[in-house]
Amino acid sequence: MPFVEIKMWKGRDKETRKKMIAKVTDAIAETIQCPKDAVQVVVFEVEKDDWAIGGQICSERKPG
Repeated sequence: MPFVEIKMWKGRDKETRKKMIAKVTDAIAETIQCPKDAVQVVVFEVEKDDWAIGGQICSERKPG
């Protein structure tokens, strides 16, 4: 049974998360030929203050 963890910044609405989960589930099920009911997806939403890239907190990074 596939288990997928998605970690992303907090702030997307429920409908967007539902669409993402459905598409990820479809892709996994199709790719490895398993039932959709066997695919588990967990979404972890993280505040930008709690995520860093290159040693810099994401809430303080300049876009681009």
